Amino acid sequence: MSATIARDDPLRPIHARSVIQISHRGDGTIDFSQVLEYDYEDVSGKDVYHHRVTSDPRFVKEEISVLERNMQGFLDEETNVVNGLRVFPRVLTTFIAFRGEPRYPTCTWLIAWSANVGDSDTFTYDARVEPATLEYGVESIYTLPPNARVVSIESSLPYDNAIKNIIIFRGAKGDKVGEIERLAWIIEQ
Repeated sequence: MSATIARDDPLRPIHARSVIQISHRGDGTIDFSQVLEYDYEDVSGKDVYHHRVTSDPRFVKEEISVLERNMQGFLDEETNVVNGLRVFPRVLTTFIAFRGEPRYPTCTWLIAWSANVGDSDTFTYDARVEPATLEYGVESIYTLPPNARVVSIESSLPYDNAIKNIIIFRGAKGDKVGEIERLAWIIEQ
């Protein structure tokens, strides 16, 4: 994903983090809730972006609208599949904040999707994207229900699954991201 900010803003992406919470309802529905954050650096040397965000409410409204459209467009280009059923993640809201210094804005998107998979012994989630070389570090955390256990993972990125229901993927600048990220898990009784 290209992390270009909404317009001609003087921002350079420096890190991305995704946290996806997966929960099971009793009726066969699986809910996915994602918090996606992109950290940027204002390379203007003058904190131009911070000034615009903190002094111009109209700019903020327009910027958030563009950020939401851009992210939804990216999500629409992905193929996301839960137990063989295509799902369609939707941006629910977007906001802009700053981490410590004015030159480090963060854009956050709250995203959600669901799938009704009925009764199943094993659950799968596939995300398919265009292969790319990372231009900045990334981290992706999946948290499954406490009684879930991951049974297989397919990814081009290194990952940690030391806790049975949590998977943490990490990628560094220059790492190659493959076309698919696939998780499979079971619910233990």
